[in-house]
Amino acid sequence: MFDIKHSIKLHALENPDQEVCGIIFLSKNLKPTLVKCKNVHPDPQSSFRISLDDIAYVKRRYKIISLYHSHPKSNCSPSPCDMNNSDENGYPMYIYSIPNDDFFLYRPIYDFGRPIKGRPFVNDINTCLTCFLDFFVQKYGCKKERFIHNFCSASDPFICNAQIINLINNSSLYCPIKTEEVDKSSDVMEDDILLMDPGFGNLPYHIGIASNKNTITHHLINRLSSEEPMRDLWTMSCKRRFRVIQTSD
Repeated sequence: MFDIKHSIKLHALENPDQEVCGIIFLSKNLKPTLVKCKNVHPDPQSSFRISLDDIAYVKRRYKIISLYHSHPKSNCSPSPCDMNNSDENGYPMYIYSIPNDDFFLYRPIYDFGRPIKGRPFVNDINTCLTCFLDFFVQKYGCKKERFIHNFCSASDPFICNAQIINLINNSSLYCPIKTEEVDKSSDVMEDDILLMDPGFGNLPYHIGIASNKNTITHHLINRLSSEEPMRDLWTMSCKRRFRVIQTSD
């Protein structure tokens, strides 16, 4: 399986004194693929720029899902320039820090507005977590002020579960809703957030949203995101459930 972050890291280490950059896109069979690009910025030691021609060339042929670049001397947090670059292009931005050996994935507001159903699964970028956030942003509107959050999921499932709970509890930072945990055995209501046991392997929670009382919107691993009938399977595997109790500031 193609590992986006590992491939970015290898590219960064090819030229550790400069910011390397590139484009991540979906191949014809909807698999994530990476293409290295030339850094055309006049000061590549401290900044990067992907030429518009390179972006246009890939965009004409494939579906771009993210851009990336490295930080040779600093941490992976996005600079104002990095965020502006991502906001202007409308694509998420992976940032790899060479000295700290870690990643940051920044998502621009535009990315929250992509169609929810029919997305191919891509780690960090198209998952049940992004499906959950985008569902509520599109239904209730997004916050205008920028909130910086790292969308790279932790490899440890326990840490990842903590990240998921944190985002649910702080979803008001992205859209005008407030949530609280409810009894998982109570009747499911529209907009309820279900945290489910995937049922195989050592994996973090799977998130589903009750689109209404009879359907669930979610994104299973290695499948297209979908809205489907609410089955007993989803409610029986539910470990924790959260409810939207407020839909305005």
